[in-house]
Amino acid sequence: VTDGTCFGTGTVSLTVNPIPTIGITTTTNNAICAGSPAMITATGGLSYTWTPGGLTGSLVTVTPTAATLYSVTGSNSFGCTNVANQVIIPQPAPNIVLNPSSSYICPGDQVTLTASGANTYTWVNPTSNNAVVNVNPTTPTIYTVSGSNTVPCVSSQTVLVDVFIQTVTITGNTVICNGKNTNLTGNGADNYTWNGANFSNGNSATYSPTTTTTYTLSTSTFTNGITCPYTKTFQIVV
Repeated sequence: VTDGTCFGTGTVSLTVNPIPTIGITTTTNNAICAGSPAMITATGGLSYTWTPGGLTGSLVTVTPTAATLYSVTGSNSFGCTNVANQVIIPQPAPNIVLNPSSSYICPGDQVTLTASGANTYTWVNPTSNNAVVNVNPTTPTIYTVSGSNTVPCVSSQTVLVDVFIQTVTITGNTVICNGKNTNLTGNGADNYTWNGANFSNGNSATYSPTTTTTYTLSTSTFTNGITCPYTKTFQIVV
């Protein structure tokens, strides 16, 4: 420097401190299932501040409802800072559609259950990983399938297969003396076929066995667009 007459020289030493190399890792890469938390870990610094949210610390848990850019500012022992970024993208769970070939059947009839809307499927009963399964319920049964996509996010769907439970009763005297007859009446069905009857008329039949004998009553009933057969055995004691 100079004051116009004299000259002088001064020196200054500048120390350049390093900035931290900040990294980010997540437990779920950058995709999570909607509504699920994601853990994000920062490395390379001594202290951290996150945005959005104003969180601190090297490990934070976030649950974004939409694709969100998370930034972390990390500082080192020199007070120097650096920034790293990570986008978290929530993915929707699959919309599972479960269709039965029939929702109302006779006991033991086969029903085909078809699931769609996911990449993979898991059935509880029956145990299967196929999109299509066949079942033969004998009582009203609820079937459940879980489906997942590539993230993977999981959702489930249920369907009720209703089974017509037919109750057929037989009224009349089933204990007779030898040489006598008995008239029996069936109840609870639409059509009746009496095995071994001497005379039958619709839901009634007349029997006159000479020894104790077991007979069969076959019926059918029309309900909700289906016709279900039913067989009942009974014994006449002589």
